[in-house]
Amino acid sequence: MNPTPSKRVAYLDIAKGIGILLVILGHCTAIPAWLNHLIFSVHMPLFFILSGYTFRGVSPRAAALSRDSFLRESVPAPAPSSSRRAFIRKNAKALLVPYAITCLIIIILQLIDAFRWHQDPWNALVKWVMSGLYGSGTRIPEFLGTAGIPITFIGAIWFLPALFFGKVILSYCLNSRTPLLWVLVSFFAGQITSERIGWFPFSIQAGMCAVLFLYIGYRIRQRDLFRWNAVHGILKILMLGIWICCILYCGRLYMVSNTYTDGLLDVIGSVCGTFVIVYISQGIEKAAARWPRLLHACCGLGRISLGMMCAHLIVLDCLQISAWADQVSWVFHTTYVVGEVLVVFLASFLVTAILYVIPWINRWFFPSSVKKRR
Repeated sequence: MNPTPSKRVAYLDIAKGIGILLVILGHCTAIPAWLNHLIFSVHMPLFFILSGYTFRGVSPRAAALSRDSFLRESVPAPAPSSSRRAFIRKNAKALLVPYAITCLIIIILQLIDAFRWHQDPWNALVKWVMSGLYGSGTRIPEFLGTAGIPITFIGAIWFLPALFFGKVILSYCLNSRTPLLWVLVSFFAGQITSERIGWFPFSIQAGMCAVLFLYIGYRIRQRDLFRWNAVHGILKILMLGIWICCILYCGRLYMVSNTYTDGLLDVIGSVCGTFVIVYISQGIEKAAARWPRLLHACCGLGRISLGMMCAHLIVLDCLQISAWADQVSWVFHTTYVVGEVLVVFLASFLVTAILYVIPWINRWFFPSSVKKRR
């Protein structure tokens, strides 16, 4: 029996939950190299592919394509927007507003920290305001440093503006007669400009390249390829093998900086890894179906993934991870790696819980929980 169109697809939420756990684990500096390669081979492409999978078109052409291939899994069917302006406004509220709130929280905490340690609060203010306005996850133009402007990269939430620009670009691509061509143009334009011109604000070039993954997710939905029986078992094993090979011999895909060290292999490996994680999520959904509370917990992590990503960034930017990890590893007589993982995960969950109970923040960071209460 198929769920109703308004019902969320459980395995997609579970896959997002796995993805956010990989994001948090990937920011632990002491994890083994093989685990780092596994995480960076798939974790950000996973989010972009799933975002493309649930993408809602803004044009009659895109909407018609979506309706013609409406899923048996009953993902909410894409519907035409009244205008592209409404589409942009909706995604700005969903992505850029949480970004701005997170930046504001970081600025406030950094100012408090500056006063606490008797540092220059003005320098801290300028540094983090500029960081939020520039919105880079990893690269800062050299001219800002030579101009004496104190600025650092904002960190993990580069994903939000990149996803915003990626969705906007994808909406234009889907309006054309040759969407794949324009998707590839966007991808290579992002690559070339970031290498030869410099890094633009708000991770725009990362979003230009991410359009490829959004489009792949969109086409996966069109063909209903995430359905378990849609892909032959031999092909599933082949995808697992390709992903493992990419982990062992590649695993250096850094979407944050448009670094595709192994080119097409990175893209193929990440797509195969996404399929494997989705299939694992489907297995978890079936295994937990007998225990509704367990299934709800598994899905819940994916539903709060936006809030967790923002909370995790607050932890990374405002908490002395190494000092706390040393203390935890000493208290529990364990290795630094274990101590760091415990600190990062526990602190991220704690900050997520704090954000969840603040009403005006809850509506932006946890929209699914707000809709559920209504």
